[in-house]
Amino acid sequence: MVGNDRATTALVWGENILTCDTEQSIRERFSEYQVAGQRSGSGDDDDFGEATLTVLRARARDSQITRYRPQHIQQSGNATGASCRARSQFEAQQRAARTEETTYTVQGWRQGDGSLWKPNQRVIVFDPVLGFNNRELVISEVVYMQDEGGTRCELRIAPEAAYIPPLEELKVLTAEEDW
Repeated sequence: MVGNDRATTALVWGENILTCDTEQSIRERFSEYQVAGQRSGSGDDDDFGEATLTVLRARARDSQITRYRPQHIQQSGNATGASCRARSQFEAQQRAARTEETTYTVQGWRQGDGSLWKPNQRVIVFDPVLGFNNRELVISEVVYMQDEGGTRCELRIAPEAAYIPPLEELKVLTAEEDW
């Protein structure tokens, strides 16, 4: 599960944040995610080719990308309308969330209560420069550093949607497939 623990200390610009590094590129974002899939026919069809296949399509839009820039994705396996819809929505949400991925450097390895910064913690971030106004984000990576510059910690953070894996359909085996 993503972000199942909470940090006790918030990240606040001008207080405990020493540096910030972010790309915030929309290179991997698109205005529309078009997912196409197919599933085999009922088995009662004696025809070949397109007549034996059902083609499914779904699309999700990213309203923040105003220039028409579609992304076409081929759904693998025996697709359903629901799986194509879920995949298109997942792609739009995850790519938007990854745009906000940021690395902060803080002084020390520990939070205010003495506990270490750890991956998979939810943390409140106040950074008006990047537009995080007391927003809860998830720490995905922690790098502890100690050198002539002192004891510091790099925290890679992003919205929860950036780290949620895609939903996988559960496959129900038929009696023939159990063999």
